[in-house]
Formats: sequence, C-alpha cells, structure tokens
Amino acid sequence: MTATQAAASIGPMVKEFIAGAVRAKAEGKQKLAYTFIVCHHEEILRALDVLPVWTENFAGVCGAKRDSERFLQRAESLGLSRSLCTYALCGIGFDQWREEQGQMPPEAPWGGMPKPDFMVSTGQILCDPRAKWYQASQQYMPDVPIYNMDLPYPLFERDRDHREVWGYYQKYIAKELRA
Repeated sequence: MTATQAAASIGPMVKEFIAGAVRAKAEGKQKLAYTFIVCHHEEILRALDVLPVWTENFAGVCGAKRDSERFLQRAESLGLSRSLCTYALCGIGFDQWREEQGQMPPEAPWGGMPKPDFMVSTGQILCDPRAKWYQASQQYMPDVPIYNMDLPYPLFERDRDHREVWGYYQKYIAKELRA
C-alpha cells in the first residue's frame, strides 16, 4: 500500500469507527467508554466488551468538515475560554448540546458522538487538558462516571536509563489497570 492509499483509507476508517459507536449505543449491546488516543488500555477495554470512543477523533472530524465552530461557540457560552485546547472545547460543547437536547445536535458530523457509559481519563503528559476534559463534560452527564487512570509515561525522558525503576512502573501500571 502506498502512502497515498494509506492516507485515503483513514477517512472511511474513522467514519466507520464513529458510525459503529453510534450503532453500538443504539443497539445497547455494548458499553461505550470515552477515552483518548494513545490510551494504552484499549485492548483491555475491548476484552471487557467495551467499545472505546476516542473523543479527539470526533473533534478532529468536526474540524476537518469545517463544523466545529458551533461546538466551540457552545463551549465559550458555558464560560470556557477559546484559548483552551479546541479539541477539548469542541467535545465539551458537543456533549453539552447533546445532553441539553436529549439527542444528537442537528446534522452532527458522521452521526455524532454517542453518550458514553463511563469515561477513562489519562493525562500521560501528552496534552494538558486530558486530566480535566472529562470532568468538564461530566457537568452535563452527571450519571456518567469517570475513572482517572494515572499512567506514567517515562519514555519522554529518552536520555535517562529507566531500568532501575522499571519494576516500580510495572507494578504501578498494573495496579491502575486493575482498578
């Protein structure tokens, strides 16, 4: 597969991912969990028959389809600053609108993002809003629990030898995943 072919396959793949989450919610056969890309626990969720819903992907689709402004404005109307991460703002604005209406916002890109059964938040030092995004969305979905999973991400310190603490990291991560 060429790079161009690989790039062309991304849109349909993400579209089916979003549509699949909407179908799963409508059918009620599978639990849905909001989570982030690079979450390191996707396989565990899937083994538990939980479908991960990557909220950043939906915000990216909204931006690519030039349909994020209404969700960003919604988040701003809630008192959130446009200087915050627009992925988070788009998701928060979307969640609030969906919950206020009791249904998907009109003409939501690719069918919209279904309400999760629970949210798994991880900070991982990849993106600052990750630790707070779902807490903000939970204001509009108080019946949706959040589990904040603290997964250390020592790989950012590439010039450090982590072998001396690797056992600690393994035990810590196993404890977080079991919880």
